[in-house]
Amino acid sequence: RLVTAVRTGHEALLIARRANDFELEMQSSARLGSLHLDLGNYAEACRVLRSVESRIPERLNDRRFGLLVAPSVGCRAVLARCLAELGCFNEAIEVGDECLTRADDLGHAFSLIHACVYVGQVLLRKGDFAQSIPILERGLALCRTVHGRLLLPMSASALGYAKVLAGHGGQGLAALELAVKYPTEDPMTAHLALGSIWLAEAYLHLGWPAKAVHPALQALDRSVRNSERGHEGWALRALGEAYTGIAESTGASAEACFLKAWDIATA
Repeated sequence: RLVTAVRTGHEALLIARRANDFELEMQSSARLGSLHLDLGNYAEACRVLRSVESRIPERLNDRRFGLLVAPSVGCRAVLARCLAELGCFNEAIEVGDECLTRADDLGHAFSLIHACVYVGQVLLRKGDFAQSIPILERGLALCRTVHGRLLLPMSASALGYAKVLAGHGGQGLAALELAVKYPTEDPMTAHLALGSIWLAEAYLHLGWPAKAVHPALQALDRSVRNSERGHEGWALRALGEAYTGIAESTGASAEACFLKAWDIATA
């Protein structure tokens, strides 16, 4: 479905540009960037999102163009995430800081939730767990008070994972386990595979490789079904680590996971 959505998004973008329809162009570009993030096409997402960022005039920074999140915030949030996935942490932090500033200035609750969740994940990917926690806590609090249900599972799981890695294992694990129980059939939930990956990695961090197998397999299944190649790579890595730590598992199983993860990362 994601692949089809990307194809349709590119067609919509071409139509918008031919018709000189700026609002449709913003809608199509912002959605394309998010789709490429989900697919693991981080470099392509950066290219699309940078073009959006450069085309929004200052006087329209508060416009949402029919989207849930203002593109001046949302595109920077997703761009920061993609840069972090590519290892460009300095630029990711710079873009993330600007994203949070714009979200605060805008005063639109859902845009601010979006900024907090994504920028918190940038810091989490960089390994700045202590810095990510207050930002993710702010995002989660907003999710609970202003009906930010779409991002609540991702916000809660990211915060739980950050707390586990920061040394608050019990509290963080409880939040993670609760977040991944959100109903999978609900179309308003997002990034369920990523939450399961974080749960598997939390179990591994706490020294429980056998418990990590199920959420890693769950994440792998979800990511494969949804063509989320980036998440598939992380799920395979977590599964390989889990198999490595289980005495009764074969080394071949772990090696196969690592090799597949490597193929995705270097494709």
